[in-house]
Formats: sequence, C-alpha cells, structure tokens
Amino acid sequence: EDGHLVTVHYASGPGLEVRLDGKIKPLEAAAESVLLMPGSVMTGLTSGAIQPLYHQVRDLAVPDRVSLMYFVNPSLDKPVHPWSDEPDTSVDLRDAIRSRPLAFGLPHVPDL
Repeated sequence: EDGHLVTVHYASGPGLEVRLDGKIKPLEAAAESVLLMPGSVMTGLTSGAIQPLYHQVRDLAVPDRVSLMYFVNPSLDKPVHPWSDEPDTSVDLRDAIRSRPLAFGLPHVPDL
C-alpha cells in the first residue's frame, strides 16, 4: 500500500498486482479505467474497517505502458481524528499521515 488515504491509479497496460485472499494476483482492469486504492490512512480513519490494498507492480516489458498515480490525503492544518459517530478527540493522526509514505520511498505529506 502507498501510505496515503487513497491512491487514484491509471495504467495503460498490465503490470499491477494486488493481494487478494492472501495471494498476489494480476489485476485485470477494464480498458481506460481508474482504480481507487485505499491506503493505511483510510485504515486509521475508519479504525480498521477499511484495510489498505496491498499491491506491487511487475515489469512485464509492455512497450509504451504508462502508469499514473495521484495520492490523496486529508488536510493537515488541524487535528485529524478517526471518523465515527463519537470521534475520540485524544487521537490525532497527523503525524502518522505525514510520515507513513516515507516507508515506501515517497516524500512526507506536507501541511497544506
């Protein structure tokens, strides 16, 4: 997973593989489709109700394959609490949100 709230992903050819039922399987997406992949920030915000989509990309040497990812995160200018009917205001997820992408070689999430 990418360590964000959601990753919006587009690829023009095969290569993306996802973990389903404990096994890594090629993702067979419809042509010209976009995939929304939940990340660990979504897991934290939903208190574990939505798990991240674990995935990998295999280089299948597909000529001219294009892949585009757009990482989505909540604004970090004020405390971020898990979503619930009665949020626990003692839990602030901002530090985890800022630093989680670093584990995957991505830059930290800036405060915007």
